[in-house]
Amino acid sequence: MTVTTPNGWAVVPDYGDPALGTLGAVAGRGNVRAGDVAAVLAAFCEDFAREVEPIVTADSWGYAPRRQHGSTRWSNHASGTAIDINASRHPEFRSTYTAAQRAAIRALLVRYPVLRWGGDWPPSELDEMHVEIRVAPTALTAFAATLGGTTMAAPRMTSPAQGHVSSRYGSRSGGFHAGLDIAGGGLPRVVRAAFAGTVERIVRGRRPGQPASTGPVLAPGRSGNGIVVRNPDGERQLYGHVTVDAGLRVGDTVDVGDRSGVTDLSGITTGYHLHFEVWNAHGRTRDPEIDFRAFGVTPGSAPYVPPGTPTPSAPTTSLPTTSADEAQHLAWQQRQNRWGRAGLVEDGIDGPKSQRWRAWVRQLQTALNRWKAVRPQLLVDGDYASATDRAVYQAQKANPTHFGPRPDRVVGPYTIVALGIPAKPDVG
Repeated sequence: MTVTTPNGWAVVPDYGDPALGTLGAVAGRGNVRAGDVAAVLAAFCEDFAREVEPIVTADSWGYAPRRQHGSTRWSNHASGTAIDINASRHPEFRSTYTAAQRAAIRALLVRYPVLRWGGDWPPSELDEMHVEIRVAPTALTAFAATLGGTTMAAPRMTSPAQGHVSSRYGSRSGGFHAGLDIAGGGLPRVVRAAFAGTVERIVRGRRPGQPASTGPVLAPGRSGNGIVVRNPDGERQLYGHVTVDAGLRVGDTVDVGDRSGVTDLSGITTGYHLHFEVWNAHGRTRDPEIDFRAFGVTPGSAPYVPPGTPTPSAPTTSLPTTSADEAQHLAWQQRQNRWGRAGLVEDGIDGPKSQRWRAWVRQLQTALNRWKAVRPQLLVDGDYASATDRAVYQAQKANPTHFGPRPDRVVGPYTIVALGIPAKPDVG
């Protein structure tokens, strides 16, 4: 009988076994399982080093033919499917990462749903250095096939509808908004699958104004028609206020960008929009913008359309198009609000407030470039995106005397004075 580790992979008997390959990010040779495991962990480590912290190879390791501490069960290290990163910095049973680093790791795990992080384990098992494969070989093979740029038939995520973000995830007057709303300018919009998966639930026939307390619903409190799609990793997406295409049935598989339907006025709604929710594998909602950021997708951008999808010969009145300039500026406004906390109205219009904000950001970028800690130098383009956010943090962290004791990425009073620039303009 094959002996396996807790994640279902066969134990590798000893060092030097041909099943082992070498991962450059950790110490030694023959340090992880060869093939898909090595490919996925290599991609993850590259992103980790760029987005969380540099990896010290001599302080990181992989394969070890040993049992779990205090147990007769094999460790996942024994199958070559686990690594420990920067071990001395992140000892067991201690929370050692900053809040920003933990957020970056969790964003990575959204992009790498086949991995599990020991920092998410309970306090009695907490192990922040530890990362392991959490799926069976067949599932890992399918995921690994998406990593190569030349073999990707489609992106791993797309915006599910084109338009602008009209309401975000979180508390608002009257309760909690569990999703992200994408409005299409007062007219219906085509809705497409943000992620690949299997159709788990469809609700049709709900009327405009019908409350969630009557008739079948997608989920408790959700009043509109729509569809729920389950991903291979157990996570789900809910698409609400959608007339689902007649040909779709529960159990059908959908790929990224496949058409699901068209936004409608079913349920309690103030206009045509897609209500988009993301549920984790335990059925709890999370902010969809975590996924959009993790996959580099702008909410409301034009969805990916799979090759071979029929294209209408002319636009219809029910499916409005957005000019390239408007779509580009809408994406710019969304970046300013997300990274720079600008407060701009996301309408796609390059008006006086957008221009005033852009001029201020150029002043900010120019001032940041004068500080040695800011590397690489910023492009002075008036776009407050991730690079500018990182530069603010670099300057604050390296110069607490000038910027204040806590680097918070906020261009507040300390930072304004240190940089010698005007206060952030009011463009809301």
